[in-house]
Amino acid sequence: MLYWFENNNNNIGKNLQNTYLLSSISSVNHGLKVLEPNFRRAVALYTMRKVIESNFICREDVYYVKDYLL
Repeated sequence: MLYWFENNNNNIGKNLQNTYLLSSISSVNHGLKVLEPNFRRAVALYTMRKVIESNFICREDVYYVKDYLL
């Protein structure tokens, strides 16, 4: 395991507090192990979660997955 990616909320307003990287599994356990095969996807997801600015307009919006990505 390279690191643990904690991503325990699907809410844009919680990106700053609930998205972080750890060297071991957290007690919250709503994340994923980052290994070499999923490293690029994990970095892209982390970057996307941190780049989106939360404000009073989009704070309660949620992310969703298109069917073709599954």
